[in-house]
Amino acid sequence: MLVLGCSDDKSGPTSPGSGSSLRARWSGDSGIGAFLQQKCTTCHRAGGQASFYDLTTYSGAMSGGRIRPGNATGSQLVRRLTGEDQPRMPQGGLFLENTQIDSIKAWIDAGALEN
Repeated sequence: MLVLGCSDDKSGPTSPGSGSSLRARWSGDSGIGAFLQQKCTTCHRAGGQASFYDLTTYSGAMSGGRIRPGNATGSQLVRRLTGEDQPRMPQGGLFLENTQIDSIKAWIDAGALEN
């Protein structure tokens, strides 16, 4: 079973891009990387519960083919975030807003580049 995101934050959306679109790029404070690191690395980090998919770095996020550059709808990361594949992520936390998922999709469709 693949687990792509966990968060024990039940206090509400406090992550970058909350209530608005993230920047469709990996780097920067409002980038996809910072957002995924804040939202998902409770579990998805080296030594974490789901350490097999480490989202603390770009290379970790791109490992294992879970992100298909140019193909957001075929990317397992998106399918888990939208609930098309189960379990829906993040487990135990608040699901992402549509605008946040749309930004992740836009980044992937644009090639999922690091910068």
